[in-house]
Amino acid sequence: MKRSMVMMAVFGAMISMVSVCSASGFLVQTGGRHLPGTPVRPARFTPVLGSWAINYHHVDLRVRDQIAHVSVDQEFVNTASGMIEVEYLLPVPPGASIDSMTLVVDGKEFAAKLLKAGEAQKIYEEIVRRKKDPALLEYVGFGLYKTRAFPLMPGKPAKVIVTYKQICQKDNGTVEVSYPLNMEKFSARPIKEVRVTADIKAAAPIPNVYSPVHSLNVKREAANHIVATYQQKNCLPTTDLQIFYKPATSAVDITFLTHQPDPSKDGYFLALVSPNPKKNGQTVQPKSVVVVFDHSGSMSGEKMRQARK
Repeated sequence: MKRSMVMMAVFGAMISMVSVCSASGFLVQTGGRHLPGTPVRPARFTPVLGSWAINYHHVDLRVRDQIAHVSVDQEFVNTASGMIEVEYLLPVPPGASIDSMTLVVDGKEFAAKLLKAGEAQKIYEEIVRRKKDPALLEYVGFGLYKTRAFPLMPGKPAKVIVTYKQICQKDNGTVEVSYPLNMEKFSARPIKEVRVTADIKAAAPIPNVYSPVHSLNVKREAANHIVATYQQKNCLPTTDLQIFYKPATSAVDITFLTHQPDPSKDGYFLALVSPNPKKNGQTVQPKSVVVVFDHSGSMSGEKMRQARK
């Protein structure tokens, strides 16, 4: 990992993983497996985790001053021995604007219908009720792109390409860029490749980008232009990708993130202290660094060894 930064101070962190943007679709199997020569049975619901898998999931995020232009390329495949009937669902969060969606199966393009949040909620709840799978309840309040049911032959992939725009959340000057990857847990097998590239450009210099959970390969194109890439092979992601950055307004910039999971208890914070990239090499300021350790009884043993390391 290459980072153009002189120092970074981290003071204890715990960040909650919350899906802010959601334009990662999935398949819902509406009928059983159909073997050649057997009659087609009436449609019945099976678990969300059905006889399908994701071959690859590629995402390009182009962020310009808090506006994210997103392009998603996914390929699904039927892992069963016979044909299955499925629907493609794409949750659309409030504020997101879908530019285009193309679903291609065996050379044929399948159109999708945009449902408003109220109508979409009924579909989410119906699927949850029949499948006994509460995973979709987190999307209540979202809109929905939904295709009609279509056949998926074994071994023949279905490809979907989606482009959309989303305003990234900003809190006290810190911008959050996120993309949902937890939907991939519905895949019947590990995904061959997951790659998310965030091309971030701001009006002011960007000292640093940070992800609380995912490892990023960071490349600096200019003081105000950073390309961060998350890439994994043969994996099943279970947490959404989050990237934080804060355009610099001074010679040394501080990004301060807080999290309080229980309102009745103390929370946690993370502080990133980074110099302005444009100031690097011009003037090196003397520094005094003080590290404070909590050495109470609860910090004994492995916790203290980890903190010292």
